[in-house]
Amino acid sequence: MPDFKLQLHAYLVLTIFITADHLTTHAAATGSQARIHISTHPVTMSSPVATAARYFRITLLRSAIGLPSNNLRILKSLGLHKRLRTVYHPVSPDVAGKIFAVKELVDVSEVDQKLSPEDMRELRRPERGYWVEKRAAEVLGS
Repeated sequence: MPDFKLQLHAYLVLTIFITADHLTTHAAATGSQARIHISTHPVTMSSPVATAARYFRITLLRSAIGLPSNNLRILKSLGLHKRLRTVYHPVSPDVAGKIFAVKELVDVSEVDQKLSPEDMRELRRPERGYWVEKRAAEVLGS
């Protein structure tokens, strides 16, 4: 048995570099030897990946009346109690799973930043003033 371990060690060289918690694995086989490199690349807070927070913008379009209670519980856990209500959640697998469970009832988009309730209200507000569609003289032919 020890002879097998020596042969295995001779054919397999394992190199491990651990510098951070982000692991990438690369395996390359050459001839009778196999080299496995497990290297890590540090992620700093100044990198764009670390600072760019993404959010799901979720709007309830259809009511959950008459649907199973499980769907109602999922909507409540997402914070969607009323129709046309919009909430923001950070992008994560558990939120994505909840959205997938009620995908027929909601509208989802991925955004870079949350909007405050005041900003969302301002976006819904129409512009001040009025527009002239047609003049009465053009319609009557005078």
